[in-house]
Amino acid sequence: MSQAKTFSVGKDAFTAAEREWVTQTPNILQWSDEYTPEAEKKSLIEKVGGFMRELGRPAFTDAYARIDPKVANAFPLIEADKYRHYYKDYLHGTGEVESFISHVEDENLVGPVVICCEGGNREQPRVKVLIHTKKGTDRTFIPNDGGNRIKALKALQPGLSSIRFLRVKDPRFGKDMLDYEDKLIATRYKFGILYCRANQSIEDQMYNNEHGSPLFEEFLNMLGERVRMLGFSRFRGGLDAKTDTTGAHSVYTEYRGQEIMFHVSTLLPFFPEDPQQVERKRHLGNDVVIVIFREGPNDQFSPLTIRSQFNHVYIVITPEKKEGKKTCYRVAVVCKQGVKPFGPSLPEPALFRRGRKFREFLLTKMVNGERAAFHAKDFVFKFSNTRRIQLHDIVERYMEGAIPAERNNILARLSRTTSTLTSST
Repeated sequence: MSQAKTFSVGKDAFTAAEREWVTQTPNILQWSDEYTPEAEKKSLIEKVGGFMRELGRPAFTDAYARIDPKVANAFPLIEADKYRHYYKDYLHGTGEVESFISHVEDENLVGPVVICCEGGNREQPRVKVLIHTKKGTDRTFIPNDGGNRIKALKALQPGLSSIRFLRVKDPRFGKDMLDYEDKLIATRYKFGILYCRANQSIEDQMYNNEHGSPLFEEFLNMLGERVRMLGFSRFRGGLDAKTDTTGAHSVYTEYRGQEIMFHVSTLLPFFPEDPQQVERKRHLGNDVVIVIFREGPNDQFSPLTIRSQFNHVYIVITPEKKEGKKTCYRVAVVCKQGVKPFGPSLPEPALFRRGRKFREFLLTKMVNGERAAFHAKDFVFKFSNTRRIQLHDIVERYMEGAIPAERNNILARLSRTTSTLTSST
C-alpha cells in the first residue's frame, strides 16, 4: 500500500499528539564505500562483492565528541515510529474504537486488511485511523464529519476502494489487536559476539576458541551483566534456563526499554571432538547482528568468512591497549546489500575510548543495525508473510457476526444481482 495520506488541514491546527501520529522518522544516511587507496590499506574489512562497508567521516568525529552520554537518547534509535504501540497508546482504552475487517473473499486484492478508527466526538475535526496490511501499518486521519468512516478512508486511499469491509463489534477484538501489535513490535534483541584471536582468518578457528582473553572479558563486562542462566526468568534469546545445555552463564542487559541477550561464543558449550562447533554456530549463525572481537595482528576481515544466511550486519572491533591508559576500540562495520544505512555514524578515525559513551554508541548501533537489516529482501518477504497470516487469522475469526460497513455498497450489489436475474429471464 502506498504511504497513507492525511486529511488536508493546516499544520498548526494539529495537536502535539496528532503530530506524533503522522510523524515519520527520516533516514538521510547513504552508503558510501569510496575508500582512498590510503584508507583502503587501513581498513579493518576487505572489500568484497555483495557487501557494503560503512565509511567513517571526519565530520562525525566532532559530533561524537560533543555528545553527552548522560543526555537521554543521545544516540537516536532509527525508525522509532515503527516501534511504537499506536493501538495501545492512542486508541485502546480511549473510548469506542470502530473496527473493520476486509471480506475474506477480497484477500486476493491486497491481502487481508484490518482498520481501526478512533471513536471521536463532535468537537474533533478529524479522527485517527490505523490501517494494517501485510506490508505494515499506516497511520492517517479522516474527517470527523459524521459520515461513513470507510467511505471517507477510501476517498484518501484509492487502493482500498475495491475492497468490501465489515464492521466488527465483538468486544474481544481489542485484545486480539493488542496481541497482534505486541507480536510485531520488537522490544527484545539477541546479538552474537564472536571471539577471534590473533592470526585467525577461518570461521572454524574462531568458534574453536574455548576461552576469551582479559581484554575480551573487559569488553563483555562493559556490554552487560554476567548472568546465571539456570532459572533465569528474563529474555533468554533461545538459551536454556532449565538444564544448562547452552552454557551456565551469558551476558544480558536492558537498554532504553529493550532487553538484549548476547550469544557469546566462549560462553556457549565447547565440544573438543567437533571441529566446527555446530552448537555455537547454531546460536550466533541465527543472529542478525554479530560482533567480531579481533585481537592481535590480523589480516583484513572478510565477511565471506562467516557462513550464515541470517547474519546481515558485522561489527568488527579491535582493542588497543596502552600502558596505564583506558582500553580503546577500533570499529568497522560491513553489511549485506539490502541493509539500509543506519546510525550512529562512524567517525574517522573510528577509535573509541572504553566507557559509557562508547557503550551507548555500540548498543544503539546494534539495535539500529537489526532494524535496518529488516529492509533486506529476505526479511521483507518473511515479515510480510507473517503479517499476512496473522491478519488472515483475525479476519477469519471475526467474519461471522460482522456487519457490512457500507450500506450503499450492499444496495448496489443487490441492484446488480437483480439486473442480472432480470436479463437472464
